[in-house]
Amino acid sequence: MQNLTARYNYIYNAKVLLINHQQEITETYVDNYDQILPVYLGPETDNNEVSTSLNLKPMDDIIKKAQTIILEKSYSNYIDDAYILLGKANFFNGNYFNATEYFDYTAKTYKGNVNSQLEALNWKARSLMQLKRISEANKVLDSLESILPDIKKKSNLAEPFATLAQMCIYLDNNAAAISYLKDAIKAGTGTDNRIRWTYILAQLYERQKNYPDALINYRKVVKSNAPFEMYFNANLNQIKLRTLQGGPQKANKQDQLLRLLKDDKNLDYNDQVYFQIAESHAADEEYTEALKYYQLSIQKSTTNQYQKGLSYLRIADLNFKVFKDYLKAKSYYDSTVNTLPKNYPGYELILKKNQNLQYLTNRYQIISVEDTLQSIAKLPEADRAAKIQQLATPVATTQQSANTNSASTAGYQPNYGRNNTAQLQSSFYFSNPAAVSIGFSDFKRKWGNRKLENNWRQSIRTSAQETSQEIANNINTSTEPDEAAPVVKDPQTLIKQYTDALPVTPELLAKSNQKIIDAYYEIASFYLQELNSPKEAAEVYQLLLSRFPANNHLAATYYSLFLINKGVMKQNLQISRAEF
Repeated sequence: MQNLTARYNYIYNAKVLLINHQQEITETYVDNYDQILPVYLGPETDNNEVSTSLNLKPMDDIIKKAQTIILEKSYSNYIDDAYILLGKANFFNGNYFNATEYFDYTAKTYKGNVNSQLEALNWKARSLMQLKRISEANKVLDSLESILPDIKKKSNLAEPFATLAQMCIYLDNNAAAISYLKDAIKAGTGTDNRIRWTYILAQLYERQKNYPDALINYRKVVKSNAPFEMYFNANLNQIKLRTLQGGPQKANKQDQLLRLLKDDKNLDYNDQVYFQIAESHAADEEYTEALKYYQLSIQKSTTNQYQKGLSYLRIADLNFKVFKDYLKAKSYYDSTVNTLPKNYPGYELILKKNQNLQYLTNRYQIISVEDTLQSIAKLPEADRAAKIQQLATPVATTQQSANTNSASTAGYQPNYGRNNTAQLQSSFYFSNPAAVSIGFSDFKRKWGNRKLENNWRQSIRTSAQETSQEIANNINTSTEPDEAAPVVKDPQTLIKQYTDALPVTPELLAKSNQKIIDAYYEIASFYLQELNSPKEAAEVYQLLLSRFPANNHLAATYYSLFLINKGVMKQNLQISRAEF
């Protein structure tokens, strides 16, 4: 009798509540298609807080039902199922520490039931991954893999394979992730999960530059019953990948993308289309056209703040690296920092670059000025005056224009984006996560991501509102003489200054070259030591060596490149070990 009532009165109803909640998460979760999608979905909570709980009513009901089985149906055969339900309810409540303990107890106590042990280990690994305890989760998955051959029911393998794939994605082991996802798709029975996993499989193939297999899987998603946003992104990626493969499709890419703009169903996704058109122009080094379409992407953005942040970032990089307009770059980096979420890959690097842009700007300006003066010095003497006149005359106008642009964007506060925790429960406002979530989103839409502090309504203080206090605490407000803002000089003064600085003798040319060498070396060292960006540092070091093979920083440059490559080799070795 206890088995009958435990199974049909408690286990069945608890599982229905759990399935409904998972379906609700699937329908309300907002995916970011610019990154690899998560293989499975869970609630977003502050993992640094042990006591964090969403207190969802369905999860509380499941906990009560499971506890009733444990306390009142102790002779039934469903005690292991009750503990697993307790773990899952805590997982979806955001209580990952509690969930881990319940799953750990189940896995150790019910080793005789291999299916229960597999499910407990699988969810324990997921809970640990939510807590960012990746190494511990990896050990749990090693135990899980050891019992996979004992599982007789094929459908029970789909979720463990999905968890293994997610771990490999965290470890940047794409080859292993692809293998596990294929196994998950073969074993899976749920249509929604299989479509999602197929899309992720295509993303992983694309990351590996295996475009034919990526296209095959994107095509499967397009032909399936996928949600419209996933269908649209799969279609968009197909156009992009056909272009990367070359052939006749490359010439038609712009036309295909522009055709997407004519469909009314794609109105909310026009920003992504314009972004892809801009990326195509940037790849062909048509930077002016790329800039135009990046700006259109920002203008057409309606709901996707992440996409708007990426467009800000691309414009900032263009102004910094291509157009050498550092004031505009600063403004767009400000908007990028204020729009992208903190968990964006490379967010800290963007923030540091934004904070320290003046240091890099001064050194890039030294390189630009010295290169220009050297090119003028090589001209016949009769032509030098005209070139210097042309160089000096527009400076004041350009400076004024740049300052205007900077000022116009400094007060702009882009909206923050997307909250993935929409739950519908209690009637009391602060116990209802859905109501709190909507209120939180409305607040951010109106005010931005303001910090709780005095005068929080004050809008014009800093363009990076969310991190203003951190920046104030970490940046030294004193400015060195050589870091001071440039003073605008009248054209006649600049003409005299440039004329006197022309490197027309071997000695002056050597001094000019040394300024360029020192600037390159300082930029590369800054990327490596301050911004912790070895890739960009290596590019600048290589540029320094290609331009000046015999410079006075050779030993330090080669040693820095050795350290960078040593780090890359170590990372590759770790990936190889993981694959092994």
